[in-house]
Amino acid sequence: MWRGLNFGSILVFSTTAALSYRPVFVRQSSTSSLRSSSLIRGGSSDTHPNLRPLQTVLTKTNFTLYLLPSTDPHLTEYPPPLYSYLTYVTKFSGSSGCAVITNSESKTKPFLVTDGRYKLQGNGECNPALDVVISGKGAELGVLDELEKQFFSSSSSSSSSPITVGLDPSLSSTKFCESLIAMAKKHTPPPQIVFTEPKINPVDGLRNNKLLQRPANPFVIQHVEYAGRTVEEKLDLLKIELSKKQIEEKNHLSLVVTNLDEISYLLNLRTDPGDIDFSRLGISYLIAHFTAENSPLALTLFCDSEKINDSVRQHLADNSVTIKPYNDIFVTLNNLPQDNSVWLDKAVSNYAVTLAIRNNNAIINSPTPLSLMKSKKTESELHEFRACHVEDGAAYAKFASKLFLRVVEQNEKLTEAEIGDMVDSARFEKQTIKGLSFPSIVGVGENGAIVHYNYKTAPPGVTMGTLSKDGVACVLIDSGAHYEGGTTDVTRTWHLGKPSAFYVKKYTQVLRGMIGLGRMKFPAGTPGTVLDVLARQFLWAECTDYGHGTGHGVGASLSVHEGPQGISKAHLNRVGLEKGMVVSNEPGFYDEKEGFGIRIENLMEVTEVKGEEGWMGFEHLTMIPIQRELIDKSVLSKEEIDWIDDYHERVWKSVGALLEGEGEGEGKAWLYKYTRPL
Repeated sequence: MWRGLNFGSILVFSTTAALSYRPVFVRQSSTSSLRSSSLIRGGSSDTHPNLRPLQTVLTKTNFTLYLLPSTDPHLTEYPPPLYSYLTYVTKFSGSSGCAVITNSESKTKPFLVTDGRYKLQGNGECNPALDVVISGKGAELGVLDELEKQFFSSSSSSSSSPITVGLDPSLSSTKFCESLIAMAKKHTPPPQIVFTEPKINPVDGLRNNKLLQRPANPFVIQHVEYAGRTVEEKLDLLKIELSKKQIEEKNHLSLVVTNLDEISYLLNLRTDPGDIDFSRLGISYLIAHFTAENSPLALTLFCDSEKINDSVRQHLADNSVTIKPYNDIFVTLNNLPQDNSVWLDKAVSNYAVTLAIRNNNAIINSPTPLSLMKSKKTESELHEFRACHVEDGAAYAKFASKLFLRVVEQNEKLTEAEIGDMVDSARFEKQTIKGLSFPSIVGVGENGAIVHYNYKTAPPGVTMGTLSKDGVACVLIDSGAHYEGGTTDVTRTWHLGKPSAFYVKKYTQVLRGMIGLGRMKFPAGTPGTVLDVLARQFLWAECTDYGHGTGHGVGASLSVHEGPQGISKAHLNRVGLEKGMVVSNEPGFYDEKEGFGIRIENLMEVTEVKGEEGWMGFEHLTMIPIQRELIDKSVLSKEEIDWIDDYHERVWKSVGALLEGEGEGEGKAWLYKYTRPL
């Protein structure tokens, strides 16, 4: 029996104890009516015209509420337009959120759940049509809390009829959906959890979906000098891990990979431009079948045919990879032999994939071996990382010299959009750039206090800032790019006027935290959560903090945000930091009242401490100066001063050597000025 997916139907998981959540298939006689224009005549909101029609559809199809996450089938950070259901209905454009859309007869107002980064943006984009709930646990866990509190608990459930919760299983993780089911089972009357087959997502019936297609940009081969290892070498390493797991399971084993950067990493493939914005990733699934240690791995790549040209086809054939259509993943999983165990990571695999696996195929829930493998870069990958950061530093020096010239010397006023265009253009002058690694963040004054502010999609009520020497003179710039062999992500906060003593104090505290973390030595395998406080120590000393993690992993020209490693207060992440990992170090301070935000971010590689076996440290990759005028030298220790001077000497020697060409004199002069010893 299937775990659940039945194309052309709606699947209802019964919450009765007798059925133990076995799936019940309900014939969907109203599939066509979901697309009927007659269902969208129920009025509209002036600010959110797509919300009321969806609520009317939910009423007519007997849903109490429907969940709309900000994800796609691969749970990426920047879903393609085909999957932008959340934005279409709520106008929320942040990278993490989930809306609870109640039907047209509900007394409960629809609401969005997101995290603290999007407090201002969420309210600006969603109000007045939706309330906004800020959760310290993130969107998924926050939604579970709100469903329990507002709908599932007996004290808040006033309706005599069961609550029916709908969602598209292809847009939520298996971990989330199974948690939702388990939570529903605890209640009487039991809520029904209804998984609508992806082809009949109710939002699709309300928008012109004909022009929205799944991106299928061609794959390109990542040559081994940038990829770190050949595909054959990576497959040998993967086979070792699968062999270990097979010994435990005593079955044939199929590894299901839904994470796009893991697939691209294993097969040495990239996509230019990426199917996912601000990445070099191609939309696909992968299954690796393992039968015995002395037998080759059988790999199947599921993707659209447009992605495969002759050279890529030969590359895959040389590595024994079979190619099948993208949606064949479901049929393939349903037809696995009964003695196959299936290894997948429920935290990153969408639930439609899990539903396609039959009940007699045991599921092993664990991060795939590829997750850790790709995070520990080889020496050749790290060489490319270091090289691209020097290139990036040269591009940034040319940008910064123009910024200071125009604002400080020529007394110009520049908007955030103009500054963003300047920093992006400086990078695109480099022939090795493959694209930006995320939308550049440029926050002037109080906009710098919005952690993930995007001047191109500023929420209602937020005015684009203008930088000037005698007006608002501080600006936070967070930017980066993908190069052939590495990825950059850097934040610098500049003040081009006369900073207040309070501003200098906070800037220095943030800088000292960044230095404190960056200088620390620690036992190999120490998780980032243990180190996080080092970056916050000087802010905590005055009872202040920042509402985001201190560091995230960074992929090798894949995606700017990479797991499993990270540095944050989140104690759930116990992944140890190991040699070759790349992480960011980005403490900050944000003060809406005073009208500024400060963040200083470098990328670092985890390195072995020479002469101390079993001990690790950090080597800074980012090669961009820190503004000397904003540092209160009087509170720094000798070690901190030495670190700043040594860092600036490295920046000058490495980046300055690249600024020798025609038209690069101003960039080199600016770099020289801002890398002098304290």
